[in-house]
Amino acid sequence: MPASGAPFSGPPHPTSGAPGGPGGLPPVPAGMPLWGNTSTQAGPYGPTPLSDADPTRRPAHASRRRPTMWIVAAAAALLLLVGGGGVAAMALTGDDDKKNDTNTSAGDGKGDGSNAIQPDGGGAKVGDGGAAQAGTYKVDRTVWYQGLKFTVKTVSYDPAAKENPLTMDITVENTGTDGQNNVRYTEVFFAYDGAITEGGVEEVQSLPGRATSNGKFVFEPDKPVTDLRKGELSIGRADTVQPKIPFGDLDRTTTLEPKKLAGPVEEKRSGVLGMKLVLCEQRADYPAEHQQAKKDYMFVVCVVDLKSYKQSIYDHGVWKSNYLLKLPDGTTTAPERVDNALLNQNEQKQGVPLSFTIRWPAPGAYAFQFYDAGRLGNDAPNAERPIVEVPMTLT
Repeated sequence: MPASGAPFSGPPHPTSGAPGGPGGLPPVPAGMPLWGNTSTQAGPYGPTPLSDADPTRRPAHASRRRPTMWIVAAAAALLLLVGGGGVAAMALTGDDDKKNDTNTSAGDGKGDGSNAIQPDGGGAKVGDGGAAQAGTYKVDRTVWYQGLKFTVKTVSYDPAAKENPLTMDITVENTGTDGQNNVRYTEVFFAYDGAITEGGVEEVQSLPGRATSNGKFVFEPDKPVTDLRKGELSIGRADTVQPKIPFGDLDRTTTLEPKKLAGPVEEKRSGVLGMKLVLCEQRADYPAEHQQAKKDYMFVVCVVDLKSYKQSIYDHGVWKSNYLLKLPDGTTTAPERVDNALLNQNEQKQGVPLSFTIRWPAPGAYAFQFYDAGRLGNDAPNAERPIVEVPMTLT
């Protein structure tokens, strides 16, 4: 006979929902652990996924300028005048987002324009700095956001165009197995000369699982663009971990490309359950539900295969409480999201996704843990149902 109710598996949530936002975790008081949920037990129906904003509602065009950067730059200039040295000035004026950037494209980072966008045929020129002129330029950079893989192929500007003078040709791939019906609501921004313009996504509405489509990012900047190398594309809300493409130095692109941590690992047994770790990745997104991590957080996303060896007419549950992530300080945290499962005798379930939320940066030695928590997920581990683990390192 089955246990009460079917396994909980909420519908996809196309918008962000992680600690720090509405419905997310509150700021951590001093002295509290710098992690997500540190409880080691959770019932079979555990906390429901964090609530999300309405994915069909586009927010107001709020200003995202950083007035404090003018003050910082002035301080750097003063240091130079009084002999503080170029190193100190560079430290003050550096991009503070880089401290959390673990997915920057490889390159020499010269910053001399050699890594900037380049004309894509025709008479286009880069960086005249004079009158705005039409042109198309190569970008060829790929970034990841909310389970979508965006490749920006070219950027084009036509000051004579009455609508959307700035466009970017893109391809977008749904890396999840479920369809994503809200691609068109992806928030995109173009920063140029102190102003930020919110754009839109065109020519692609929705994507089935694993599908790829062509599309466009379109913008209407408030001022003429005379040097596209000074522009920067960013994707997503400001309170999430954002991928960014600076057109003046493409090798400093924040790609948010997933990093493999572990897997595949042969099946491990605990009690009547067998678990095979297929893959664990360090990601800023959770493709199974098209979620994006909040700023200063990261996901550890894993996929497992499960099997029941129970010799009984009763099924056996696999819940949130069956999984743990061991942190560098020795504490553990439970997954924020997981597809629960009810397994009958000798039944298997493959490709079960789950994700842990951690504060970031917090590099170090981690371990994915699993054990048989009993039919309803309420039992502690013991000698017959031990914790099995797979070590991994986050960088």
